[in-house]
Amino acid sequence: MAGYTRQTTFVDAATIEAADHNSELNAVQAAFANTTGHAHDGTAAEGPVIGLIGDAGVTTPLNKVLIDTANDNIGFWVDVASSSVEQIIITDGTIEPVTDSDIDLGTNTKRFKDLYADTITLTTAVPVAQGGTGATSAGDARTNLGVDAAGTDNSTDVTLAGTPDYITISGQEITRNQIDLTTDVTGVLPSGNGGSQIKVGHTTMTAATGNQAVTGIGFQPTWIMAVNVMTASASEITTACGYYEDSTYYQRSRTAYNNGSTVAFWNAVDSTSLYNVYDSGAVNLARGTIASFDADGFTINKSFGQMVVDVFWIVGT
Repeated sequence: MAGYTRQTTFVDAATIEAADHNSELNAVQAAFANTTGHAHDGTAAEGPVIGLIGDAGVTTPLNKVLIDTANDNIGFWVDVASSSVEQIIITDGTIEPVTDSDIDLGTNTKRFKDLYADTITLTTAVPVAQGGTGATSAGDARTNLGVDAAGTDNSTDVTLAGTPDYITISGQEITRNQIDLTTDVTGVLPSGNGGSQIKVGHTTMTAATGNQAVTGIGFQPTWIMAVNVMTASASEITTACGYYEDSTYYQRSRTAYNNGSTVAFWNAVDSTSLYNVYDSGAVNLARGTIASFDADGFTINKSFGQMVVDVFWIVGT
C-alpha cells in the first residue's frame, strides 16, 4: 500500500519549481489510489486505524459498525425509525443481542442452512409440530409425546391375545383376575395348588417282613386305600382292608362263612393297620402298615406274616 510522505520542504525566498509540485502531488495521488492507496493501519504514512464504518457520504451515519475500544467490543447499529439503534455486539467469546429477546436468527423465508452447536439452551418450549416436546419438564414432555417414563409409546393401546381372560388390559391398565380352573388350566393341577391326582394298581409283597417300597406312581401320595388283599394260601378265611390318611387308619370287614353246620358272621375292625389277613379262627396271618409316602410312591411295612400277599390299592392326593 502507498502511504503519503511529504516530498519537499519549502522555505521563504526559495525557488519553487514545477517538479517540486509534481513530486508532492504524485505522492498524494498515490496515497489515495483506489487499489493501492494508504492502508489506514496506523503505521507511518498509512493513516490511523478506522474505528467507524458508516453510511457513505453522511456525517452522522445511522447504519454503522463501531469499534468500541473502551468496552472491548464491536457494535452493529441499524437505522430504526431515523434513529441509530445498536442491535448486536461481539465481545470475547460471545455474539449477543443488545436487547433481550429482540434479534431473530434468519426469517421464515430466509433460513440458515446448517447449525453446528455443542449445546442449545431455550427459555421456552419447542412445539411438538416443530420437532420439540412442547414442554420444559420431563414429565410434561412425556405427556405431550404420549410415552411413559421408560420411553414406551402410549399413543396406541396394547391388546392381549389369546382366549383365557384371567388377565385383561384396558388402555394402559392391566388387571389380574381370578383363574378359572375349568377353562384357564390344562393338565393336572399340583395338589399344593388345590389339585388332585389318583392312581390305581396292585403290588405283590414278598414273604419277608419289614419295609417294601412301591415306586413308579409319578407323584407323592397323601392317602391310600387297600381295596383287596389276596394270598395263595388256602388257610385264610377273610381279609380286612382299609385306608390311611393324615396318620389315621380306618379298617373294617364283615365276612360270612360256613362254620361246620351253621353260617357264622365275623367282623374285623382295626385302626392301626392298612390290611390284615385272618384264618377262620380269627388268627391274624398277615398285617401291613404305611411306613411312608414317598416322592414317587409309598412304602408298606409288613409287621408279621411270612407269606406272599397281593395288595390292590388306590392312591391319590
